[in-house]
Amino acid sequence: MSDYQQTKWITKNFENLKGLINIPIALYFVFLAIWNASKAGITPTGKDIGIPLIMIFLAILSMVWVSQYYSKKMGTVKTLTNTKIFGLFIVLFMLIILMDYLDLKINKELNNPVSVTSLAFAIFFAFPFFRRGQMVYLFFSILFILLAITPTIGLLPYDSLFDNRYGVWGYLLVGITMLVGGLFDHYTLKKLLPPQPGNLE
Repeated sequence: MSDYQQTKWITKNFENLKGLINIPIALYFVFLAIWNASKAGITPTGKDIGIPLIMIFLAILSMVWVSQYYSKKMGTVKTLTNTKIFGLFIVLFMLIILMDYLDLKINKELNNPVSVTSLAFAIFFAFPFFRRGQMVYLFFSILFILLAITPTIGLLPYDSLFDNRYGVWGYLLVGITMLVGGLFDHYTLKKLLPPQPGNLE
């Protein structure tokens, strides 16, 4: 890759390579997996969401802090098509809600169905591979596809994937994917763009 191509690639993908921003959300999904695995928060009236709400609030605050860290250490990139990382998480959140609804509908009709939510995450995490050519995301995308069919072939209970009360393995895989992918993205950015204050336009 020539210097021009490298600069163009970094400019195009700079916002999405701020991998440490993913870490708080990754840890939140790992927390959800542990929270559900321990059956904590299950009450006679339903699932307690107080602590998870506090955790997601802390995760969002941490993301803002990490974003400021990148701005101070590596500057900013201004492009006409700059992708906002927080916008992506809003889209992700809306997709999770939609997929949960579809999963519930399908689960009522079929016995041990394929997890639609897991397939949605497979598509979501395939984007960095097709956009930036990062093989690590293709690997995790394939894992989500395999996870999606585990209830169908009888390896895992359907409820153990992304169920609000009992979901463990799906949330855990999301957390691991975002954690590993975030660290990989940060390492890539740090390797190609040494820390320096200022703006890149």
